[in-house]
Amino acid sequence: MKRKRRPRLPSLKALRGRAHGLWARIVRAQHPVCTVCGCAPSAQAHHLLSKRHFASLRFAPRVGRGVCAGCHIRVHASPALQVLALAAEEVERLRVLVREYQPVVWNRENLNLVRVGLETMLTNLPAGKEVSAA
Repeated sequence: MKRKRRPRLPSLKALRGRAHGLWARIVRAQHPVCTVCGCAPSAQAHHLLSKRHFASLRFAPRVGRGVCAGCHIRVHASPALQVLALAAEEVERLRVLVREYQPVVWNRENLNLVRVGLETMLTNLPAGKEVSAA
């Protein structure tokens, strides 16, 4: 008699990738036009705060901006560009986030909670704001 195999759980890398894809779709829906040049449609999502240094804010849509591919390359080459594209109140909001930052350890449970939250946000976007997965 064969033993039943337990279903394989997705890896943390796969869960992180799924959550990042949902995050990017939400950010692009919130910012349909490039926030740097203002003329091209946003094809990519950019983190305003480093994912390495601010891991718990990695999936927070408020720290992301939609950018075109060309501006995304330029922003990473010259980070001052992203600050120039932000309004003063947005810069102040980021300062508050940095001051209140709490580190997090990403585990399966946390990533599943993030995924569910992002999926809920995606389904609650106003009609016409949905962005396809890229």
